Amino acid sequence: MKILLIHPLKRGRLGGKKLIKPYIPPLTIPTLAGLTPEGVNVELCDESVDEVDFNTDADLIGITGITSQINRGYDIAKAFRNKGKKVIMGGIHVSSQIEEARQFADSIVIGEAEDVWSDIIEDFQNNNLKEEYKADNYCDLKTLVIPKYELLKLNRYRKSTGTNIPRLPIQATRGCPFNCNFCTVTKFWGPKIRKKPLENVERELLNIKALGTNRVFFTDDNFIADVQYTRELLKLIKKHDFTFFCQVSTNIEKHEDIIIAMGEAKCTGVMMGIESFSAESLANMNKKFNKLADYKKLFALFDKSNIQVTASLIMGLDGDNKETMEGTIQKLSDMSVNYIQLYVPALLPGTELREQYVKEDRITDYNWDNQDGTSVTFRPKLITADELQHAYWEIYKAFYSYRSIKKRIINLNNLRRGLKTMLIRLRTNIYFNHRLKYGLHPYEN
Repeated sequence: MKILLIHPLKRGRLGGKKLIKPYIPPLTIPTLAGLTPEGVNVELCDESVDEVDFNTDADLIGITGITSQINRGYDIAKAFRNKGKKVIMGGIHVSSQIEEARQFADSIVIGEAEDVWSDIIEDFQNNNLKEEYKADNYCDLKTLVIPKYELLKLNRYRKSTGTNIPRLPIQATRGCPFNCNFCTVTKFWGPKIRKKPLENVERELLNIKALGTNRVFFTDDNFIADVQYTRELLKLIKKHDFTFFCQVSTNIEKHEDIIIAMGEAKCTGVMMGIESFSAESLANMNKKFNKLADYKKLFALFDKSNIQVTASLIMGLDGDNKETMEGTIQKLSDMSVNYIQLYVPALLPGTELREQYVKEDRITDYNWDNQDGTSVTFRPKLITADELQHAYWEIYKAFYSYRSIKKRIINLNNLRRGLKTMLIRLRTNIYFNHRLKYGLHPYEN
């Protein structure tokens, strides 16, 4: 038996996917490959670096993708089914749009695949593939699974500094108790924090090092969800001399010792969901825990440990107008943030935010391709959609303008940390400036 697992590209980017090498491979399809029993042949296709082989001799085609990728996933599924292949689909979008997904696949997976994957393969081999698979409970992360990254074309990704392969993803925890109204994480992964045994994380790290890199990205939605576990995890990372970046919540300001330990464990950067500087907007999105007023102090703590901060914000919330968005850029510059990542509300299926906008009849674009966090697909309350779309790009351009870069990067504080560090930060900011200059998104492939 042979399985082809596919991670599709967003349909609108198919023509330009060779413009830039992606930084990080996907985690899901190598993990599924690691779950596959011995004796079953598996091939992986990440469409951001590879072409889908529609003439494959694979017996079963597996496809997974987020909402903005799902239309391309459906296109691929239809093409394979027209050739007589069996197709199974899963992931967050499929799990929230079950009836839609059934139209394109012979079988679907609802929720996590770990506890049903072996059943799927056995049923397929017995010519008894079911229309639907769903585990009774969230999976137990105590079971060791080593993702098979070696099945990806690693040479086609952007190389990590000092290595011949990219930075690789790893996940230590799942779940989130916060349930923000724009997010699907709590609904898919659950509200309880589940943790991999540290010995399992260690085995994964050692496998990654054997592949040729000591650089990883922790995909955990909140690296500090369980602070005691985080403390022990940092000791493990430091022991094996890895560098990493991760995502953290703003309440890390209560744990300065963890910030210091992250620096000692060679954390190079964090992404932090600021979302908004408006208390009303934060309350509306069920993110009241973002109460920190002095972000500048928090960012300075990270800077002291030589950890770069990428502040993530959502533009176009119901309390946003031209003035509030123009003020955002000034606040970010004053805080000496290293990088920003901007979003407009992506109305993802299964979220409270989408349900609200449906009830208010404010959605103007139902194409899943455009629910990517960069495209305005709704009517904002205090500005027009065109004004919001224009402001989204203008704030990016202003933040990564040469004037802003000079103010934030070329200064005595950065120079004290070393010329090399300052030049690395400068180079990355200028790279984003150039991408925006040529009409490209700073972060997208």
